[in-house]
Amino acid sequence: MQSSCVLSRRVGRGTACSKGKTCGRGHKGQRSRSGGSGYSLEGGQTPLHRRLPKRGFKRAKKSVCAISLSELDKRLRRANAKSVCSSADGLKLMLGVSSKLQLKLLAGVLTTPALVVCCKASASALNTIELLGGKLVS
Repeated sequence: MQSSCVLSRRVGRGTACSKGKTCGRGHKGQRSRSGGSGYSLEGGQTPLHRRLPKRGFKRAKKSVCAISLSELDKRLRRANAKSVCSSADGLKLMLGVSSKLQLKLLAGVLTTPALVVCCKASASALNTIELLGGKLVS
């Protein structure tokens, strides 16, 4: 008596059974060999991935590094309280930020007036810098 589940047929058990000799793989060719997969091969027909239209594009990500004014103040005090950051690259070097990233200053506590060369700054960060007598140069 057979169980209700479907039993898989054992292949390669001689010509007496229905899956003997070639084991149901046909004769020769890539699909008859072990490890041969032909799921992407469509013979002479144009493959599906080439028949379908291209859609959309990948937008380049803008890499922005956000730094608070508190962090900038800490780094200025560590660098002998220099109040001038002469270039954007120098500022990035002082803050330990990659030169490929854009720098954006965010609000925070700033104790020394500073001339800051930066790409972007939030409105509150700009206000804090100007209140202390500093200047933001883009």
